[in-house]
Amino acid sequence: DDAVPLIRSIDWLRNHGMCIDHIRPGQSNIPDAGRGAFASRSLPKGSVVVPSPLQLFRDWDEFAKKKGKQRMVEELFVNYCFQPRGSKMLLYPYGAGLGLINHSSDNPNVEIRWSTSHMNHAEQWLDLPMDQFWHMQYPGALMIEAVAIRNIDEGEEILMNYGTEWEDAWNEHAM
Repeated sequence: DDAVPLIRSIDWLRNHGMCIDHIRPGQSNIPDAGRGAFASRSLPKGSVVVPSPLQLFRDWDEFAKKKGKQRMVEELFVNYCFQPRGSKMLLYPYGAGLGLINHSSDNPNVEIRWSTSHMNHAEQWLDLPMDQFWHMQYPGALMIEAVAIRNIDEGEEILMNYGTEWEDAWNEHAM
């Protein structure tokens, strides 16, 4: 029988599992930000706060070709994507709660890094030329992690610094 067991042992979970309940949604403390992510328990510096698989899109120009309501929906979607500098590629994180992490340049408590879990992408994938990379990756294989850059208290809002380019663009848009 080749069936995957539905119930795993505690040892298996410790070695292979990823915790996805370190954060909970709530009303952000940032004015006009809407919802945010909050620590559901105290998290020490270095903790993986939330892992997230990535959906990859080769060319963001494909979204610009859409018209009407479909374009509006996809423009909203693009707001939650990462785009490597100098690339047309979009990386959409679809892990539980990562999209709720708001921006703070003054008091960030997490940063994004490539996943260090042995269960995800092979580290050498990240060094491949793009044409080879597209043939190596498969859905859900490429992952990122939001990692605590300082101790985070239970109930504290989870914040990351999106960077000065994002902040300047937002300030120009909001004016």
